[in-house]
Amino acid sequence: MTPGRLSLFLVLVLAVLAASLGLKGRVFGGQHLDDSHRRERAAATVFLALQGYRVEPVDVVEDRFVRATSGDCAMLVGVLSPRGWHNKGLEALAAPGVELFYVFDGDVYPRFPRGRALAGYLESRVLSAFTADRSAPSVLGVAADAGCRAQKLPWRRAPAPH
Repeated sequence: MTPGRLSLFLVLVLAVLAASLGLKGRVFGGQHLDDSHRRERAAATVFLALQGYRVEPVDVVEDRFVRATSGDCAMLVGVLSPRGWHNKGLEALAAPGVELFYVFDGDVYPRFPRGRALAGYLESRVLSAFTADRSAPSVLGVAADAGCRAQKLPWRRAPAPH
């Protein structure tokens, strides 16, 4: 290889490396740097208020939780990372004997939907590398008094975060 071609080859390799680092940063960048959980908490607040609950923020775990009450019913609802970072926080905050479940994409799960949530997270990261930035979908964690029948709420009709 001649010196001119070698220089051109090195410049091309460096350009490709620099571009790939930028792409990796967008695809695998930290969700913790955005505040989408605050928008999702606001959307959950609106949804619960429309269902007749009195809702107030609970300032724990990065402002991810709200407490909703109606009569004798009380529940704690948290916006959890799709990577499972905050589900232990919900379990720790939940009182013994409460009904604990998770909502992802409008469906209710008895356990944290790790596979579906992680797939949604990875999809959002890849799509945000090629299109407008797209926040990773969160999981709602719900710890409710058994008498609330919170799993029966129309979670599919919850408003999307803005």
